[in-house]
Amino acid sequence: MRLDLSPNGCNMLLLEHYGKTLFRKHGVPTPIGAVVRDDSSLSQALLSLPPRLVLKAQIATGGRGKGGGIAFAENAEEARRALAALLRNRINGHSVESVLVEERMVFTRERYAGIVIEDGEIRLLFGRSGGVDVEDITAADPANIVSIAVDPIEGPAVGQLQDCFARLDYAPDYWAAYERIGRALFAMSCAYDATMIEINPLAELPEGRLLALDARVAIDDAALDRQPDIAAMQPHPHITPRAPNTFAGLKFRENTEGGAIGLIGLGGGLNVALMDWIAGTGSKVAALVDIDEAIGSGQAQQGLAAALEAFDRNPSIRSILINIITCGYRLDEIVASLLLALGPNTGQRAKPVILHLRGNGAARAQQLLSAAGWTNSPSIAAAIEAAVAAARS
Repeated sequence: MRLDLSPNGCNMLLLEHYGKTLFRKHGVPTPIGAVVRDDSSLSQALLSLPPRLVLKAQIATGGRGKGGGIAFAENAEEARRALAALLRNRINGHSVESVLVEERMVFTRERYAGIVIEDGEIRLLFGRSGGVDVEDITAADPANIVSIAVDPIEGPAVGQLQDCFARLDYAPDYWAAYERIGRALFAMSCAYDATMIEINPLAELPEGRLLALDARVAIDDAALDRQPDIAAMQPHPHITPRAPNTFAGLKFRENTEGGAIGLIGLGGGLNVALMDWIAGTGSKVAALVDIDEAIGSGQAQQGLAAALEAFDRNPSIRSILINIITCGYRLDEIVASLLLALGPNTGQRAKPVILHLRGNGAARAQQLLSAAGWTNSPSIAAAIEAAVAAARS
């Protein structure tokens, strides 16, 4: 077993159906389904699927639920219409070339589970509430997510898991199933060099059963040479930038409990983990925004400038943390846009801005930052420490 715990690697995001294939190999149950690309393959899939279905666009990006990438059908005709609409759609600039068609499940609760590897540490995450609003829920209640530091050899300890489940008020009848999920996520992170795995939502079914309704799996690009089966799953997204002035704006998530830090991040799951990490320091994120849509639409400068301006106007925010870890996008191109958004004078900003930027094109990005007089934090831990200190000073 080899764990790649480098915080500087780029990440390949698997399509959902590939992630679920890996889930099933490790005993994580998923709904029955099939990947289709046209009406003919849909007709074949319908022969073995129930009438009530969910159709999910297969693209290597987040935000499908709120971006029109998920549709529901009560019968075959509705499924055909939904498929035709999805295949004509673009989400965050990504064209939809395949759709996962699954049985639509009835469940009692939506939970969250995940694992992240950062700064040489493996952290297992469980959430009391999951679903598309998990960021809003956790912003309002940081205790919604419990984070466990996991031993890189032994995995999560029984006591750690049981304490976590008790804190989240999981019914004891489900504890064994949640423990299996946690151990499966740890095993997958080891087996596939995964830097992040999310199940959101993780559905509770009757009789102590759990079902992974979604799969978000990111693999360290540096490990692909030793993961040929995973490398073969690499998506090749077609991204169409929008016209320069068509960016509709950003979705800001406010913490109803207040806070002193503004977070600009890339990736909803990592944003939630950072919020929890910051809460663990005794500080709080006042508001956060995921910059993915702005970058994917070719309007990184406009999105970053809008986020910075909003945080500058917010009197409760005393420092701003920008965390971007990417491989699908060019980091040097993002940094060029960020520097334009920040303005020419690093010492004249209204509030301190802390940067943690890693990814494809990092060397050139660092040159740009250094030339402009900006410091790039060596790790997320260092960036959080600096943001918290700046907010308290």
